[in-house]
Amino acid sequence: MLIPLKLVRGRPLQQQLYDQLRALIASGRLQSGARMPSTRMLAEQFAISRITVLLTYERLVAEGVLYTLPAAGTFVGVVQGIGSPGLAKEPAGAVLRAGAHDVGLPDAELFPANRWRAALRHALDRVGLRRPEDALDGSRDPRSTIAGWLAATRGLSVAPGQIVVVSGRRRALDTIAELLRPSSRRTLIEAPCDATVTRAYERVGAHVLPIPVDEAGIRTDALPAGQAALVHVTSGHQNPLGAVLSAERRERLAAWAEASGAFIVEEDQDADLRTDAALKPPMAAGPAASRVIYMSGFAATMAPWLHLAYLVLPPALAERAAAAHRAVDEHASWLEEAALGEFIVSGAFARHVHRARKVYAGRRHALAAARMLHLPEIRLVGADNGLHQAWLLPEGFAVVDRFLEVADDRRLIAARPSLSVAALGVPLERIVLVDVARIDEARIDGTLGAVADAMRAACCPSAAREIAAD
Repeated sequence: MLIPLKLVRGRPLQQQLYDQLRALIASGRLQSGARMPSTRMLAEQFAISRITVLLTYERLVAEGVLYTLPAAGTFVGVVQGIGSPGLAKEPAGAVLRAGAHDVGLPDAELFPANRWRAALRHALDRVGLRRPEDALDGSRDPRSTIAGWLAATRGLSVAPGQIVVVSGRRRALDTIAELLRPSSRRTLIEAPCDATVTRAYERVGAHVLPIPVDEAGIRTDALPAGQAALVHVTSGHQNPLGAVLSAERRERLAAWAEASGAFIVEEDQDADLRTDAALKPPMAAGPAASRVIYMSGFAATMAPWLHLAYLVLPPALAERAAAAHRAVDEHASWLEEAALGEFIVSGAFARHVHRARKVYAGRRHALAAARMLHLPEIRLVGADNGLHQAWLLPEGFAVVDRFLEVADDRRLIAARPSLSVAALGVPLERIVLVDVARIDEARIDGTLGAVADAMRAACCPSAAREIAAD
């Protein structure tokens, strides 16, 4: 299958490939269910790096525009608004507006692909024809290397046997759901939260009860009395509003979990890239560790296509979780797991994290300076950390729509929160999520200047006409 694309040298190839594939799907030229060329075939067609195609495919898979089937290939998905007759009339080159799932992805251009490729090659050479479990020596066992990394960076001291490495975040959520079997008891989630979390627990028949969050995280005073299976929190950087759970609320949450017999699922996806992660250790490193399941991964730190995730479990649950993992997911990502051990042991992971933190800190600084200059009326909700920010826009007719429209035109990735469940005291209808990781520092000042002009025109159309007349 030949894809009708035109790539221009001298401009970012990955972004061109991404934009044009989305446009082809939006126009209906690539229809739902169509089989995409392999990454190798597409790379050869345009004489570009295969990693460029792979990163583009993974980004589109993460957005639901494409999907993969084991041993079958990659296919065009069924996505709302894509492939419908109404979109077939869009001009060539149209780019679909970002959704909440687009915000907060890492900049894949920072990923040291050559070093990762070398780690994969070394791991494959070391494993050879042996079974993966026979080839993983202790120094490169991903559980051992992850344990060492967590001890150094999070103050989290755990044995390798307490760690279960899984093929992705969704598999981690499924493992928790299967392990705790919450269908007979209440499952508490933050409101708002990532819809993937809600769906994971609803799939096993859990009675999901949303608990509101505010700018200090989950409202512990709203936790119900009585028995519960678990509470799922993003304590280090609330997703999507960015709050950091205070020490006082952490103590209250731990006391509630003890009284209700619940486990705390503490999800911490972007901790490696936060400057405060070492200063604010996770609850799993504190006195409540026996009731905390710590969940993290590498997609946010390294690249969206590296789905590996892991769970750190209390000793009482570790063996059961490992058995459940062996029954369903064992060896699903054995080569990536082996390469991860190589990558961490070699120091490449630490060097990548150090570089990414510096780059993202610079982009956050540029974004903050431009926001304060052009849009001082916008308030930052939550912490100025992580890969995305939540901004509270001023009141006014169509202000959010204008913000998103101009942001999209200027390639600032922004979207509304994905859930409509209201947070307490935070008007979600005026919240926009802004991507920090992939902004262009050189253009952000002009971008926010244009956004400010458009928003003020939407708020005060008569004033805008007067300015235009002058």
